[in-house]
Amino acid sequence: ISESNPVILDLPYPSVSETFTNQGNALKQCIAANTNGLVQVNLVECTDWDEWYYSGYYVSYGEDMNFDISNVSGWSPDFGDPSTFLLTMMPDYAGYCTAELGLY
Repeated sequence: ISESNPVILDLPYPSVSETFTNQGNALKQCIAANTNGLVQVNLVECTDWDEWYYSGYYVSYGEDMNFDISNVSGWSPDFGDPSTFLLTMMPDYAGYCTAELGLY
């Protein structure tokens, strides 16, 4: 890893959403600034919601993911129930985030 050979992470984002576009750009800038350019984020534009959902949410197995980082798991925390945080990592495709992380 060097300035001429950085780690490049693909992040799909729905360009139809100003919020997600801004999120992607903020993440890209934050990572670049805090890693001295050794880690870079490549924003992969999804031109509609379906394309974005199919980049991660509708995929069943980690091997089907075609990106490095994502924010399309379909999970959000239930702060009143701490077990929901643990449920995201259940084995055998039962957890919300295990496939997205490429664990299964």
